[in-house]
Amino acid sequence: MISVEGEELKKTFDSVPAALVVVDGELKVRFFNSAWAELCEQCLGKKAAPHMSITTLFKDETPARMLADALHGSTVRENGFRFESACDRFYDLTAAPSDSGAVLMAVDSTERCNAINRLESAKSEAEFYVDLMSHDIRNFNQVTMGYIELLQLADSLSPRDIEYLEKAQKGVTGSNKLIDNIKKIRLIRQFAGKNTVKTDLNAILKQDADDVRKASPSAKIRMEFDLKEKRAVMADEYVHEIFRHILENAAKYDPHPEKLIDVTVLPEKIDGKDYWSVRISDHGSGIPEDKKKSVFERMTGTTKGAGVGLSIVRVIVDKYGGRIRAEDRVKGDPSKGTIFVVDLPQA
Repeated sequence: MISVEGEELKKTFDSVPAALVVVDGELKVRFFNSAWAELCEQCLGKKAAPHMSITTLFKDETPARMLADALHGSTVRENGFRFESACDRFYDLTAAPSDSGAVLMAVDSTERCNAINRLESAKSEAEFYVDLMSHDIRNFNQVTMGYIELLQLADSLSPRDIEYLEKAQKGVTGSNKLIDNIKKIRLIRQFAGKNTVKTDLNAILKQDADDVRKASPSAKIRMEFDLKEKRAVMADEYVHEIFRHILENAAKYDPHPEKLIDVTVLPEKIDGKDYWSVRISDHGSGIPEDKKKSVFERMTGTTKGAGVGLSIVRVIVDKYGGRIRAEDRVKGDPSKGTIFVVDLPQA
């Protein structure tokens, strides 16, 4: 509750750079400071006066609605408000109860709002160019792939010719995959974690393991936990990007004919909260100690091209309020394989 009685307090209000107006129970002006008078002249083309009704002062109903809520005991805020469309100033408004009415404070936020608008405009323009380039590059890649496939049908190719064509084909495929990853990162950053629902963690792991087995028949994925025990997390459709990508990497970078991958799930208490800790262990070439953190950073190239995908995984885990890290399968010996640990809050 704000008290506005007394000459001393009125002088204090008048020295405040923010625009202040106090209204009574009928939304009529009781008091205003010099900053409010200036705001009315600059943005409304009107002179502020006592007993003027707030409802007739503004075309927009927002200030009157906020003050009405304040009269009922609420403190209400509205950021980036423009009093009139012709006014080029933005204000952050706060309405609060006072001892015999309500007070509205308007703080000029034009510089911040303009900066935000410039950033939004730059972001939209950048996204437009990314979409345009992605579309055109994919079209060029499609044409290039067509010519490569035609050349591969020729009868007079030497082993070296075949090798070069396969490398060119692999490069085009990699370019298309990079475009897909860029689009995926944009969608994940924009939508992941916003509409999560209670999801069966066991079912997620089982489905992703089955998908990887189909794509990599040599992958032997052992689920070393009781699938009958209920385990739930708050997740959305992007959760499959986490475990599918880690499992795919485990199979892809294991040099052995049979790819052994172990999956365990344990309850963990972290900072007083309950988590499910999913541990995916592989027998690949491992990750050096000094690379275990940077492997999740975008475009590091730490693990033979896996960095982009793992950066996507990191973003999703962060959106879910979880944590991810890499450990040695055999402590102190990175060459024996890696354990990726994903901690997700229990639901």
